Amino acid sequence: MVRIWNRTGARRVAICIASGLTLGLLILLLVAADLDDEPAIAVAAPQPPAIGRRVVLPPAPAVRRGEATGGPGRSGDGDGDGEEIEVCGLGFMPREDALAPAVARRMTEMDTRLREQVATSLQQAAGVASAVGIWLESANAIERAMAPFAEREQACRQSADCLDRLDRETEPAREQASRPLLDALARSAVASTDPATYAVALRACRHDSLGPGLPGQCRLLTVERWAQIDPDNAVPWFHLLAEAMARHDDAAAEEALYRASTARSSRLYGDALLATAEPTLTVGFPGMDGVRAATEIAGIEQAWAFPDYDAVIEQLCSKAAVRDSNRRQTCDALATMLLDRGSTFVERGVALRLGRQLGWDAARLETLARETDAILAATTDAMSGQDAENVDCPSWQHRAEMATRRSRIGELAMAREQLARSGHSIDELADRQARRRLAADRAATASAPASASS
Repeated sequence: MVRIWNRTGARRVAICIASGLTLGLLILLLVAADLDDEPAIAVAAPQPPAIGRRVVLPPAPAVRRGEATGGPGRSGDGDGDGEEIEVCGLGFMPREDALAPAVARRMTEMDTRLREQVATSLQQAAGVASAVGIWLESANAIERAMAPFAEREQACRQSADCLDRLDRETEPAREQASRPLLDALARSAVASTDPATYAVALRACRHDSLGPGLPGQCRLLTVERWAQIDPDNAVPWFHLLAEAMARHDDAAAEEALYRASTARSSRLYGDALLATAEPTLTVGFPGMDGVRAATEIAGIEQAWAFPDYDAVIEQLCSKAAVRDSNRRQTCDALATMLLDRGSTFVERGVALRLGRQLGWDAARLETLARETDAILAATTDAMSGQDAENVDCPSWQHRAEMATRRSRIGELAMAREQLARSGHSIDELADRQARRRLAADRAATASAPASASS
């Protein structure tokens, strides 16, 4: 688990890959499930251009611990006394012992040592892998700097004001701990013409755990420079568009929108960090160490920021805006580009929302919606049973394998593989997803009065 300190809300953001769910999938469940209903969601709300906002993932489906390795005398099916479960790295132990705080502390200590070793190894690699290693080490440095404040953080958990005061007090310590590393990362990025290295450095520097503004050498990094060295990638243009809208620069926003719509790719780079680090992990971290190391890097992937697509959806390509024929053409090209070249669920969700606002043919929208539901159903089925509470080694390994595959080929490509392996037709899976959505809606409706009364 990678913990990222953040001033805007929660203190340490725990991006937990163990659940197997990605932020993009969660957003798409809300955005594109039913194109006949206007989704009440800002697509990019969890991922603003000021990189580094809190990400909250819902709990994974309830699955009993030990199910993945259930065996005679070990993680059996019963809940009786004496049942043993595997805690990867610590062996088998009674369930009640596995739930003890002392075991959690031991696992945290193991993860901390491993994360430090991974950061050191990656820094000795080249290119993007080295940049990831420096970023990971900066997170480690912040974690060490924050250790003395742990008890106060625990005491403040019930008070937002207390947490805000603690954040202000600890900000200098966070900055002092991470600045030398981020300065080194920024200098290496400035000297590089590799877009992925530059994107990693910019993402690390713009994480708002360091407060407003960019400290030290991080000031040398700009989204404009990223777009210059990566002109055929839509992502930096989306970031530039959001910045232009924020400063009310209509001409710059129009140019960025056009450049994004004509881009030949849409590459975040942050969703392929594990694939980049894989050669180093394979050599330096055999066995379960490599599995756990993979989940650390996957945690950074999950914390990666998407562009803020709200300005596009709600303003530049709104139903009113696309009444202008030139704007309609640009927005249509943008939606098509995201649909054809995007590799994430978020990009697909944005494309479908834009298509609806553009008035795409109803049959086309229906086909895309059915395919989307089928992908969601197949992905949900593949993740079934992969609860974060399963801490046995086979569960860790399965999650790492899924994360590695996703990093190599992308979210949507992996989801389509799962769709092909499911043995079901698109219509069968789409109907299954529709039933799940209906059940979830009914459950939400039933729980609303109880929540309001409490």
